Amino acid sequence: MSALVLERVIAAMAGPDARPRPDQATAVEHLVNGGRRVLVVQATGWGKSAVYWAATAALRAKGAGPTWSSRRCWP
Repeated sequence: MSALVLERVIAAMAGPDARPRPDQATAVEHLVNGGRRVLVVQATGWGKSAVYWAATAALRAKGAGPTWSSRRCWP
């Protein structure tokens, strides 16, 4: 289920032909099905937000409560 959610998030963000990167799928899988914490460090534009949004949507679909995400934004 988390892979399908990630595909939908990526398509909504980048267009219908966009596909998730393998590392994005791995991160979402660890968050949703592994119950792990994940630190994603990648370049700007890689799709880190898609990982957090997809994981949140998949967890909520499984009945989990709010998901906390911390992003430090520099001016």
